[in-house]
Amino acid sequence: MMSWNSLPNRATNGGDWIGKSGLERLYDPSLHGQDGGFLIEVDARGRQVRVIRHVLPQAGKDLVLTMDQKVQELAERELNDTGHPGAAVVMNPETGELLALASAPGFDPNLFMPLGDSEERQQFAFRSRSSFI
Repeated sequence: MMSWNSLPNRATNGGDWIGKSGLERLYDPSLHGQDGGFLIEVDARGRQVRVIRHVLPQAGKDLVLTMDQKVQELAERELNDTGHPGAAVVMNPETGELLALASAPGFDPNLFMPLGDSEERQQFAFRSRSSFI
């Protein structure tokens, strides 16, 4: 999870959607665009006198992915059904487009957080088909 201190170097407002991980975090500044708004002059009672400037919002850029949901689901299902310890990369060889990525760790990665010597971790470390040795 992204903390307030590690936000991208751009102005954020309450209610803004912020990419917290993966591609959304990486491309957040481009995807976000620019907010619009009004600069308004008010009198001493807070009543609007005039609009000084109106700034139109600017849409962020699009990000087009080549991932294919059906191919992704097939890769995940095949890893699960075959009991293979993990990893699948499916690309279109003509274009280099990435169609699917899958990973199937045979253990709960949360057992390794925080670091320390837990019984569960010891069991994985000495298993004959351990995928991290």
